[in-house]
Amino acid sequence: METTDIEKQLTIKCLSSYLQQSNKRRLHNINVLRDFINRETKKKNLKSGEKEADLLFHETSKGEKISIRFPGKESLPRGKDSKTYPQDYRPKIITRDGEELPDLTFEDMWSIMDCINENAKKYMKCISLIFFRMGRMMDYECKDEKMKLTCEGQEELVDLNLWRIHFDEECFKSLDAGIESIILFGKYKISYEAFIYFFELILQNEDGKYYDKKGNLSSGRTNTSDSMLLLASFFAGFTGISSLLHLFVRGKGIGKMTKEQMMKYMGNRIEIYNARDIILQYPNFEGVRHRKTLTKTIEKNMLTMVARDDIEKIGYVNKINDKKTMTYEVFKKAGWEIVDISTMDYDSLVEFLDSKYKNTNTKAE
Repeated sequence: METTDIEKQLTIKCLSSYLQQSNKRRLHNINVLRDFINRETKKKNLKSGEKEADLLFHETSKGEKISIRFPGKESLPRGKDSKTYPQDYRPKIITRDGEELPDLTFEDMWSIMDCINENAKKYMKCISLIFFRMGRMMDYECKDEKMKLTCEGQEELVDLNLWRIHFDEECFKSLDAGIESIILFGKYKISYEAFIYFFELILQNEDGKYYDKKGNLSSGRTNTSDSMLLLASFFAGFTGISSLLHLFVRGKGIGKMTKEQMMKYMGNRIEIYNARDIILQYPNFEGVRHRKTLTKTIEKNMLTMVARDDIEKIGYVNKINDKKTMTYEVFKKAGWEIVDISTMDYDSLVEFLDSKYKNTNTKAE
């Protein structure tokens, strides 16, 4: 595939509410890996630096193996008042020749990007789109997989249900073929595929750490991935060195572009829409476009909606509230359909709207 074709394939049209779906996926993986590592650590009496286990996550088309080694060093106390993170792990890469790379740091991530920039600069926007998608777990699928767990030479298969990378195969193969071997420490060669799957494990570990520390998903995967997107924008010539350094210093090691900057950098390759704005393009909502929220009450049961179609009896809500089950039942009995837009992506929302208002020619472009 040509570069422009890859960029077109990776073009993102998403809703601003997509993070609600992303967070569900992130939390799922955090919980699954936390429980697994805790269980295996206790069962096998593991300890960082003394007795550790390797879980194979992915084997590339070139035979490289991407795994995690746990428990990591942050599972041990580092000082009197330091907090441990028992589920810490270290992502590992074993080359096609069987050589195990030293533990990589974020500084090494910059070196990888520098290497790609020197050898395959034309793919930098493609990589930026990949980073955006990884930070929001787009193009992922949830599946049960048997994975190989190794501890002190003993191997076993374990079942894990995780959201895993599921990029377009042709697109990903084109990038892997176009970006020649990445050189690390002057001697190790790894493929682009190995780098991406390795970076995925970094994102997952960051998610787990920050969720354990803060109890929410305000930090972790998305911020870390967006930092790499910012770095890619520097290599692509969009972000100047002074702006790059300023953003990383201000963010204490995490640099982020605003939504507007991302969209400007990527041109028409990233388009982020407000779901309500799309809904209100359809004619049934002509009379309510000036109102930010709408309510409807049936038998003393009130619902707040972002958009309301009294003709078709469809109410659009930002998120289904589990505490309002009775209210939804009342609306359903009255012939209303309540649509949870937090469960939809751009395409599924437009497809739903077109199916309901197929006689209109005002659908979102």
